[in-house]
Amino acid sequence: GIKNLSISFTSPINNSLQSKNNKKLTMVEFATPSENQAEVILIGCGCPLRGMGWYHAVQMLGNECPSAKLCHVVEPWFLGGGADGPGGPEF
Repeated sequence: GIKNLSISFTSPINNSLQSKNNKKLTMVEFATPSENQAEVILIGCGCPLRGMGWYHAVQMLGNECPSAKLCHVVEPWFLGGGADGPGGPEF
């Protein structure tokens, strides 16, 4: 199911997330797009610091794509059957 960002990104990594321009990223409990933004639901985020979905999430959280607002993350593998496998603990 859809997980709120504050739930999906709970790990030691969230303290070290930085965007491409080295801005510290802040996690929010509820992400709401503005009038000029598309609401984005990221499906298949991938492994932290390695997956393209993760990279694009970091870009949106760093406001590097101002027309998009990352509101939800669906990660069935790392939040499900792959939670104990490679990459699962990092997620």
